[in-house]
Amino acid sequence: MFELRSGIGMRAAALLLAVSFIGLVPAAKIDAGGEAVCGDANGDSLVDLGDAVHVLAWLFRGGEAPRCGGLPCVDVNSDSTSDLADAVYLLEWLFLGGEDPACSAPRPASYEVGRLRLSFGDSPGSRGEIPVDVFYPALEPGERGAAAPGRFPLVVFGHGYNMETLDYAYIWETLVPAGYVFAMSDRLSDAMILDLDEYALDLQFVLSRLKSEGETRDSILYRHLDGSSAFMGHSAGGGASLLASSRVLLDEDQDLRTAVVLAPLGMTVSPVLGLRQPTDEAGDIDAPVLVIEGEKDCTTPPVLHSRRIFESLPEGGGSYLASLPLGDHCGFSDEDGPTTASCGIAEVTLCNPFFPFINFQGETLGSVEQTRIVGELALAWLNRHLRRTSANMDLFEAALSEEPVTWRRR
Repeated sequence: MFELRSGIGMRAAALLLAVSFIGLVPAAKIDAGGEAVCGDANGDSLVDLGDAVHVLAWLFRGGEAPRCGGLPCVDVNSDSTSDLADAVYLLEWLFLGGEDPACSAPRPASYEVGRLRLSFGDSPGSRGEIPVDVFYPALEPGERGAAAPGRFPLVVFGHGYNMETLDYAYIWETLVPAGYVFAMSDRLSDAMILDLDEYALDLQFVLSRLKSEGETRDSILYRHLDGSSAFMGHSAGGGASLLASSRVLLDEDQDLRTAVVLAPLGMTVSPVLGLRQPTDEAGDIDAPVLVIEGEKDCTTPPVLHSRRIFESLPEGGGSYLASLPLGDHCGFSDEDGPTTASCGIAEVTLCNPFFPFINFQGETLGSVEQTRIVGELALAWLNRHLRRTSANMDLFEAALSEEPVTWRRR
Protein backbone atom coordinates (compact mmCIF):
# COMPACT_ATOMS: atom_id res chain seq x y z
CA MET A 1 0.00 0.00 0.00
CA PHE A 2 1.21 3.49 -0.80
CA GLU A 3 1.86 5.62 2.28
CA LEU A 4 2.15 9.41 2.26
CA ARG A 5 5.36 9.53 4.28
CA SER A 6 7.65 11.37 1.88
CA GLY A 7 7.74 15.15 1.62
CA ILE A 8 6.34 14.89 -1.90
CA GLY A 9 3.54 12.61 -0.74
CA MET A 10 2.52 14.94 2.07
CA ARG A 11 2.56 17.91 -0.31
CA ALA A 12 0.34 16.05 -2.76
CA ALA A 13 -2.13 15.12 -0.03
CA ALA A 14 -2.21 18.65 1.36
CA LEU A 15 -2.79 20.15 -2.06
CA LEU A 16 -5.59 17.73 -2.94
CA LEU A 17 -7.27 18.34 0.41
CA ALA A 18 -7.00 22.11 0.00
CA VAL A 19 -8.52 22.23 -3.44
CA SER A 20 -11.34 19.91 -2.42
CA PHE A 21 -12.33 22.35 0.30
CA ILE A 22 -12.02 25.59 -1.57
CA GLY A 23 -13.48 24.30 -4.82
CA LEU A 24 -10.82 25.76 -7.10
CA VAL A 25 -10.65 24.16 -10.51
CA PRO A 26 -8.23 26.24 -12.60
CA ALA A 27 -7.49 24.96 -16.07
CA ALA A 28 -5.48 26.00 -19.09
CA LYS A 29 -7.23 25.79 -22.43
CA ILE A 30 -5.42 23.82 -25.11
CA ASP A 31 -5.25 24.27 -28.86
CA ALA A 32 -2.70 21.86 -30.27
CA GLY A 33 -4.38 20.62 -33.41
CA GLY A 34 -5.18 17.19 -32.02
CA GLU A 35 -1.66 16.49 -30.69
CA ALA A 36 -0.96 15.19 -27.19
CA VAL A 37 -0.37 18.15 -24.91
CA CYS A 38 1.95 18.38 -21.93
CA GLY A 39 0.05 17.59 -18.72
CA ASP A 40 -3.28 16.54 -20.27
CA ALA A 41 -3.20 13.07 -18.69
CA ASN A 42 -6.95 12.42 -18.99
CA GLY A 43 -7.15 13.65 -22.57
CA ASP A 44 -10.01 16.12 -22.08
CA SER A 45 -8.20 19.07 -23.72
CA LEU A 46 -7.77 20.83 -20.38
CA VAL A 47 -4.86 20.81 -17.97
CA ASP A 48 -6.50 20.86 -14.56
CA LEU A 49 -6.97 19.03 -11.26
CA GLY A 50 -8.42 16.04 -13.10
CA ASP A 51 -5.07 15.38 -14.76
CA ALA A 52 -3.20 15.24 -11.44
CA VAL A 53 -5.87 12.89 -10.05
CA HIS A 54 -5.62 10.75 -13.21
CA VAL A 55 -1.86 10.39 -12.76
CA LEU A 56 -2.21 9.50 -9.06
CA ALA A 57 -4.91 6.90 -9.79
CA TRP A 58 -2.77 5.38 -12.55
CA LEU A 59 0.34 5.23 -10.37
CA PHE A 60 -1.15 3.94 -7.12
CA ARG A 61 -4.61 2.50 -7.69
CA GLY A 62 -4.28 0.67 -10.97
CA GLY A 63 -6.21 3.34 -12.83
CA GLU A 64 -6.29 3.99 -16.55
CA ALA A 65 -3.01 4.85 -18.25
CA PRO A 66 -2.58 8.44 -19.47
CA ARG A 67 -4.75 9.02 -22.51
CA CYS A 68 -2.34 11.53 -24.00
CA GLY A 69 0.32 8.99 -24.86
CA GLY A 70 2.46 8.27 -21.81
CA LEU A 71 5.81 9.73 -20.85
CA PRO A 72 6.06 12.56 -23.43
CA CYS A 73 2.97 14.25 -22.01
CA VAL A 74 3.01 13.08 -18.37
CA ASP A 75 6.62 13.82 -17.46
CA VAL A 76 5.79 17.41 -16.55
CA ASN A 77 8.91 17.91 -14.43
CA SER A 78 11.15 16.65 -17.26
CA ASP A 79 13.10 14.08 -15.22
CA SER A 80 12.52 11.22 -17.71
CA THR A 81 10.21 9.27 -15.38
CA SER A 82 6.47 9.24 -14.61
CA ASP A 83 5.95 9.27 -10.86
CA LEU A 84 4.37 11.06 -7.92
CA ALA A 85 6.59 14.06 -8.47
CA ASP A 86 4.78 14.78 -11.75
CA ALA A 87 1.37 14.90 -10.04
CA VAL A 88 2.76 17.22 -7.35
CA TYR A 89 4.38 19.37 -10.03
CA LEU A 90 1.01 19.77 -11.77
CA LEU A 91 -0.74 20.62 -8.51
CA GLU A 92 1.84 23.25 -7.59
CA TRP A 93 1.56 24.76 -11.07
CA LEU A 94 -2.23 24.87 -10.84
CA PHE A 95 -2.63 26.18 -7.30
CA LEU A 96 0.67 27.62 -6.03
CA GLY A 97 2.11 29.35 -9.08
CA GLY A 98 4.71 26.64 -9.65
CA GLU A 99 6.86 26.21 -12.74
CA ASP A 100 5.22 25.50 -16.10
CA PRO A 101 4.87 21.90 -17.32
CA ALA A 102 8.04 20.91 -19.17
CA CYS A 103 7.20 17.73 -21.11
CA SER A 104 8.56 16.88 -24.54
CA ALA A 105 4.95 17.12 -25.79
CA PRO A 106 3.64 20.61 -26.63
CA ARG A 107 2.75 22.80 -23.65
CA PRO A 108 -0.70 24.35 -23.16
CA ALA A 109 -0.66 27.24 -25.61
CA SER A 110 -3.98 29.03 -25.77
CA TYR A 111 -5.16 31.32 -22.98
CA GLU A 112 -7.91 33.88 -22.65
CA VAL A 113 -6.89 37.55 -22.30
CA GLY A 114 -7.51 39.08 -18.89
CA ARG A 115 -7.10 42.80 -18.23
CA LEU A 116 -5.95 44.52 -15.06
CA ARG A 117 -5.67 48.28 -14.59
CA LEU A 118 -3.08 49.41 -12.07
CA SER A 119 -1.71 52.77 -11.02
CA PHE A 120 1.79 53.37 -9.68
CA GLY A 121 3.16 56.52 -8.04
CA ASP A 122 6.64 57.85 -7.23
CA SER A 123 8.37 57.04 -10.52
CA PRO A 124 11.77 58.77 -10.73
CA GLY A 125 10.89 59.67 -14.32
CA SER A 126 7.69 61.63 -13.75
CA ARG A 127 5.30 63.16 -11.26
CA GLY A 128 1.92 61.80 -10.29
CA GLU A 129 0.43 58.41 -10.93
CA ILE A 130 1.30 56.20 -13.90
CA PRO A 131 -1.73 54.20 -15.10
CA VAL A 132 -0.73 50.79 -16.42
CA ASP A 133 -2.84 48.36 -18.43
CA VAL A 134 -1.81 44.76 -17.81
CA PHE A 135 -2.98 41.95 -20.09
CA TYR A 136 -2.40 38.45 -18.76
CA PRO A 137 -3.26 34.78 -19.46
CA ALA A 138 -6.65 34.18 -17.84
CA LEU A 139 -9.27 31.50 -17.40
CA GLU A 140 -11.99 33.85 -18.71
CA PRO A 141 -11.59 36.99 -20.84
CA GLY A 142 -12.24 40.46 -19.47
CA GLU A 143 -11.52 42.71 -16.52
CA ARG A 144 -9.82 41.20 -13.46
CA GLY A 145 -10.62 37.59 -14.32
CA ALA A 146 -8.77 34.79 -12.54
CA ALA A 147 -5.28 34.27 -13.92
CA ALA A 148 -4.57 31.00 -15.69
CA PRO A 149 -2.39 28.55 -13.77
CA GLY A 150 1.35 28.78 -14.19
CA ARG A 151 4.08 31.39 -14.34
CA PHE A 152 4.62 33.62 -17.36
CA PRO A 153 7.29 35.98 -18.75
CA LEU A 154 6.66 39.72 -18.54
CA VAL A 155 6.87 42.15 -21.48
CA VAL A 156 6.76 45.91 -20.77
CA PHE A 157 5.93 48.03 -23.83
CA GLY A 158 6.61 51.68 -24.66
CA HIS A 159 4.23 53.31 -27.17
CA GLY A 160 5.18 55.83 -29.85
CA TYR A 161 4.90 59.61 -29.52
CA ASN A 162 1.23 60.69 -29.21
CA MET A 163 0.05 57.10 -29.60
CA GLU A 164 -2.09 55.04 -27.21
CA THR A 165 -2.46 51.59 -25.69
CA LEU A 166 -5.18 50.53 -28.13
CA ASP A 167 -2.88 51.23 -31.08
CA TYR A 168 -1.01 48.06 -30.16
CA ALA A 169 -3.85 45.62 -29.47
CA TYR A 170 -2.43 43.17 -32.00
CA ILE A 171 0.67 42.67 -29.86
CA TRP A 172 -1.10 41.59 -26.69
CA GLU A 173 -3.62 39.62 -28.74
CA THR A 174 -0.61 37.67 -30.08
CA LEU A 175 1.48 37.36 -26.92
CA VAL A 176 -1.02 36.81 -24.11
CA PRO A 177 -2.76 33.70 -25.57
CA ALA A 178 0.73 32.24 -26.00
CA GLY A 179 1.50 32.67 -22.30
CA TYR A 180 2.92 36.17 -21.76
CA VAL A 181 1.99 39.01 -19.42
CA PHE A 182 1.98 42.28 -21.40
CA ALA A 183 1.95 45.73 -19.80
CA MET A 184 1.97 49.31 -21.04
CA SER A 185 0.85 52.81 -20.10
CA ASP A 186 -0.43 55.57 -22.37
CA ARG A 187 0.19 58.29 -19.78
CA LEU A 188 2.50 60.02 -22.23
CA SER A 189 0.15 59.74 -25.22
CA ASP A 190 -0.96 63.38 -25.00
CA ALA A 191 2.38 64.95 -24.03
CA MET A 192 3.45 67.71 -26.42
CA ILE A 193 7.11 67.47 -25.37
CA LEU A 194 8.45 64.03 -24.54
CA ASP A 195 11.65 63.53 -22.53
CA LEU A 196 13.19 60.22 -23.60
CA ASP A 197 15.32 59.91 -20.46
CA GLU A 198 12.25 60.24 -18.25
CA TYR A 199 10.33 57.82 -20.45
CA ALA A 200 13.07 55.22 -19.96
CA LEU A 201 12.96 55.73 -16.18
CA ASP A 202 9.19 55.21 -16.24
CA LEU A 203 9.60 51.93 -18.14
CA GLN A 204 12.18 50.74 -15.61
CA PHE A 205 9.87 51.74 -12.78
CA VAL A 206 6.85 49.93 -14.26
CA LEU A 207 8.92 46.77 -14.74
CA SER A 208 10.08 46.85 -11.12
CA ARG A 209 6.61 47.53 -9.72
CA LEU A 210 5.05 44.74 -11.75
CA LYS A 211 7.67 42.33 -10.45
CA SER A 212 6.56 43.38 -6.97
CA GLU A 213 2.92 42.76 -7.94
CA GLY A 214 3.88 39.18 -8.73
CA GLU A 215 5.00 38.81 -5.11
CA THR A 216 2.00 40.55 -3.51
CA ARG A 217 -0.46 38.06 -2.06
CA ASP A 218 -3.67 39.93 -2.88
CA SER A 219 -2.65 40.71 -6.48
CA ILE A 220 -4.11 38.87 -9.48
CA LEU A 221 -0.51 38.44 -10.65
CA TYR A 222 0.61 36.78 -7.41
CA ARG A 223 2.92 33.89 -8.25
CA HIS A 224 2.11 34.19 -11.95
CA LEU A 225 5.33 35.87 -13.13
CA ASP A 226 8.24 33.55 -13.87
CA GLY A 227 10.89 36.24 -13.26
CA SER A 228 12.08 36.68 -16.86
CA SER A 229 11.30 39.93 -18.65
CA ALA A 230 11.73 41.93 -21.84
CA PHE A 231 11.26 45.50 -22.97
CA MET A 232 9.45 46.23 -26.21
CA GLY A 233 8.55 49.50 -27.87
CA HIS A 234 7.68 51.43 -31.01
CA SER A 235 9.28 54.64 -32.26
CA ALA A 236 10.03 56.86 -29.22
CA GLY A 237 8.96 53.93 -27.04
CA GLY A 238 11.51 51.77 -28.83
CA GLY A 239 14.26 54.29 -28.14
CA ALA A 240 13.17 54.55 -24.49
CA SER A 241 13.14 50.74 -24.25
CA LEU A 242 16.78 50.66 -25.33
CA LEU A 243 17.75 53.31 -22.78
CA ALA A 244 15.88 51.39 -20.08
CA SER A 245 17.51 48.10 -21.11
CA SER A 246 21.04 49.47 -20.78
CA ARG A 247 20.31 50.25 -17.10
CA VAL A 248 18.08 47.34 -16.10
CA LEU A 249 20.66 44.83 -17.32
CA LEU A 250 22.82 45.97 -14.42
CA ASP A 251 20.14 44.64 -12.02
CA GLU A 252 20.23 40.84 -12.05
CA ASP A 253 17.01 40.64 -10.02
CA GLN A 254 15.02 41.94 -13.00
CA ASP A 255 16.22 39.09 -15.25
CA LEU A 256 15.89 41.20 -18.40
CA ARG A 257 16.77 38.88 -21.27
CA THR A 258 16.04 40.81 -24.45
CA ALA A 259 14.42 43.82 -26.10
CA VAL A 260 12.26 44.12 -29.22
CA VAL A 261 12.14 47.54 -30.86
CA LEU A 262 9.92 48.53 -33.78
CA ALA A 263 11.09 51.44 -35.97
CA PRO A 264 12.99 52.77 -32.93
CA LEU A 265 13.96 56.39 -32.47
CA GLY A 266 17.77 56.39 -32.51
CA MET A 267 18.45 59.99 -31.66
CA THR A 268 16.29 62.64 -30.09
CA VAL A 269 14.68 65.27 -32.29
CA SER A 270 12.00 67.78 -31.27
CA PRO A 271 9.39 67.23 -29.87
CA VAL A 272 11.22 64.24 -28.33
CA LEU A 273 14.10 65.50 -26.20
CA GLY A 274 16.73 64.01 -23.91
CA LEU A 275 20.44 63.85 -23.19
CA ARG A 276 20.94 60.11 -23.67
CA GLN A 277 20.83 58.86 -27.24
CA PRO A 278 19.68 55.28 -28.02
CA THR A 279 22.36 54.99 -30.72
CA ASP A 280 25.03 55.73 -28.09
CA GLU A 281 23.54 53.55 -25.36
CA ALA A 282 23.03 50.52 -27.63
CA GLY A 283 26.67 49.51 -27.23
CA ASP A 284 26.07 48.89 -23.51
CA ILE A 285 23.18 46.47 -24.04
CA ASP A 286 24.65 43.09 -23.18
CA ALA A 287 21.59 41.14 -24.35
CA PRO A 288 20.20 40.18 -27.75
CA VAL A 289 17.96 42.80 -29.36
CA LEU A 290 15.52 42.34 -32.22
CA VAL A 291 15.24 45.48 -34.33
CA ILE A 292 12.37 45.52 -36.86
CA GLU A 293 12.27 48.34 -39.39
CA GLY A 294 10.19 49.39 -42.38
CA GLU A 295 12.27 50.45 -45.36
CA LYS A 296 9.60 52.99 -46.38
CA ASP A 297 9.56 54.63 -42.95
CA CYS A 298 9.78 58.42 -43.30
CA THR A 299 9.16 59.19 -39.61
CA THR A 300 12.23 57.41 -38.20
CA PRO A 301 14.15 56.70 -41.42
CA PRO A 302 16.17 53.48 -40.97
CA VAL A 303 19.44 55.01 -42.17
CA LEU A 304 19.30 57.54 -39.33
CA HIS A 305 17.73 55.45 -36.59
CA SER A 306 17.22 51.66 -36.62
CA ARG A 307 20.34 50.81 -38.62
CA ARG A 308 22.56 53.04 -36.53
CA ILE A 309 21.15 51.39 -33.42
CA PHE A 310 21.75 47.93 -34.84
CA GLU A 311 25.32 48.73 -35.87
CA SER A 312 26.03 50.06 -32.37
CA LEU A 313 24.89 46.86 -30.62
CA PRO A 314 27.71 44.62 -29.34
CA GLU A 315 29.33 42.47 -32.01
CA GLY A 316 28.54 38.78 -31.57
CA GLY A 317 25.66 39.52 -29.17
CA GLY A 318 23.09 37.59 -31.18
CA SER A 319 21.01 40.64 -32.15
CA TYR A 320 19.00 40.73 -35.38
CA LEU A 321 17.83 43.42 -37.77
CA ALA A 322 14.70 42.45 -39.72
CA SER A 323 13.74 44.79 -42.55
CA LEU A 324 10.31 44.94 -44.18
CA PRO A 325 10.91 46.17 -47.77
CA LEU A 326 7.38 47.62 -48.02
CA GLY A 327 6.98 48.45 -44.32
CA ASP A 328 6.38 51.98 -43.05
CA HIS A 329 6.33 53.63 -39.64
CA CYS A 330 2.63 53.62 -38.81
CA GLY A 331 2.15 50.07 -40.05
CA PHE A 332 3.55 48.96 -36.66
CA SER A 333 0.28 50.07 -35.06
CA ASP A 334 -3.07 48.30 -35.19
CA GLU A 335 -5.34 49.09 -38.14
CA ASP A 336 -8.18 49.96 -35.75
CA GLY A 337 -6.02 51.92 -33.33
CA PRO A 338 -7.35 55.37 -32.34
CA THR A 339 -4.28 57.25 -33.63
CA THR A 340 -3.21 55.00 -36.52
CA ALA A 341 -4.99 57.14 -39.12
CA SER A 342 -3.51 60.43 -37.87
CA CYS A 343 -0.08 58.80 -37.69
CA GLY A 344 -0.49 57.71 -41.30
CA ILE A 345 -1.42 61.23 -42.44
CA ALA A 346 1.65 62.66 -40.73
CA GLU A 347 3.87 60.03 -42.34
CA VAL A 348 2.47 60.64 -45.82
CA THR A 349 3.26 64.33 -45.34
CA LEU A 350 6.83 63.55 -44.32
CA CYS A 351 7.34 61.08 -47.16
CA ASN A 352 5.66 63.11 -49.89
CA PRO A 353 5.98 66.89 -49.43
CA PHE A 354 4.47 67.35 -52.91
CA PHE A 355 1.62 64.87 -52.38
CA PRO A 356 -0.62 64.18 -54.29
CA PHE A 357 1.40 65.41 -57.25
CA ILE A 358 4.43 63.24 -56.49
CA ASN A 359 4.36 60.08 -54.34
CA PHE A 360 7.88 59.28 -53.17
CA GLN A 361 6.83 56.65 -50.64
CA GLY A 362 5.04 54.39 -53.10
CA GLU A 363 3.28 51.13 -52.21
CA THR A 364 3.38 49.93 -48.59
CA LEU A 365 2.37 46.71 -46.86
CA GLY A 366 -0.60 48.14 -45.01
CA SER A 367 -1.23 47.79 -41.31
CA VAL A 368 -3.01 44.41 -41.43
CA GLU A 369 -0.17 42.57 -43.15
CA GLN A 370 2.62 44.47 -41.40
CA THR A 371 1.26 43.81 -37.92
CA ARG A 372 0.75 40.14 -38.77
CA ILE A 373 4.41 39.80 -39.72
CA VAL A 374 5.59 41.76 -36.68
CA GLY A 375 3.45 39.63 -34.36
CA GLU A 376 4.88 36.40 -35.79
CA LEU A 377 8.49 37.57 -35.54
CA ALA A 378 8.12 39.09 -32.07
CA LEU A 379 6.48 35.97 -30.63
CA ALA A 380 9.11 33.66 -32.13
CA TRP A 381 11.89 35.92 -30.81
CA LEU A 382 10.46 36.17 -27.29
CA ASN A 383 9.91 32.41 -27.18
CA ARG A 384 13.53 31.99 -28.16
CA HIS A 385 14.91 34.20 -25.40
CA LEU A 386 12.34 33.95 -22.61
CA ARG A 387 11.51 30.26 -22.94
CA ARG A 388 14.93 29.03 -24.12
CA THR A 389 14.31 25.63 -25.65
CA SER A 390 16.08 24.20 -28.68
CA ALA A 391 12.79 24.09 -30.61
CA ASN A 392 12.17 27.77 -29.95
CA MET A 393 15.67 28.63 -31.16
CA ASP A 394 14.86 27.06 -34.54
CA LEU A 395 11.38 28.59 -34.82
CA PHE A 396 12.71 32.15 -35.02
CA GLU A 397 14.91 31.34 -38.03
CA ALA A 398 11.94 29.56 -39.59
CA ALA A 399 9.77 32.66 -39.09
CA LEU A 400 12.41 34.84 -40.74
CA SER A 401 12.60 32.54 -43.74
CA GLU A 402 8.83 32.36 -44.16
CA GLU A 403 8.09 36.10 -44.03
CA PRO A 404 8.85 38.78 -46.67
CA VAL A 405 11.79 40.27 -44.76
CA THR A 406 15.51 40.69 -45.22
CA TRP A 407 17.67 40.30 -42.16
CA ARG A 408 21.13 40.55 -40.68
CA ARG A 409 22.64 39.17 -37.49
CA ARG A 410 25.16 40.93 -35.29
